[in-house]
Amino acid sequence: MVVFNNIGDTIEGEAVDFDGRSITAIGLKKNPTTQKRMKLYKTDRTSHAIVRKPGIEPQDENLKKATAYFHRNLGDKVTGDALSIYTDIKAKVRIEVLHGSESASHRHGVQYSSVRDHTIATVKIPLDNLLKKLGYSKNSITNE
Repeated sequence: MVVFNNIGDTIEGEAVDFDGRSITAIGLKKNPTTQKRMKLYKTDRTSHAIVRKPGIEPQDENLKKATAYFHRNLGDKVTGDALSIYTDIKAKVRIEVLHGSESASHRHGVQYSSVRDHTIATVKIPLDNLLKKLGYSKNSITNE
């Protein structure tokens, strides 16, 4: 399993699980890379998405070049402070609230969803930005 966490890192799969403190359905939008109308979800505050069924490489040569940087292997994972998740499912995806898991405390649950259709997830805000602002990053600026 490989974890990607930089801005623009993207996974694609035929089945993807994702979670975050907050998952918001935005509506039908065109994916900026594939130009395909898909349902957009945005996650917030420590989000993850993982490929459960590998993605299929497109046959169209132009689309193949445009999506060459997508990670499609089983177990590939993106993590960040905010993710954009595009799904082929036009109906609303079922979102569950989990309490007491390793990524959630008893009081603050984490929202989780599992999509069993073509899904693309991209890191919009990496965790390093948050860590840098808090002063925990190796790149943080400190006044001494």
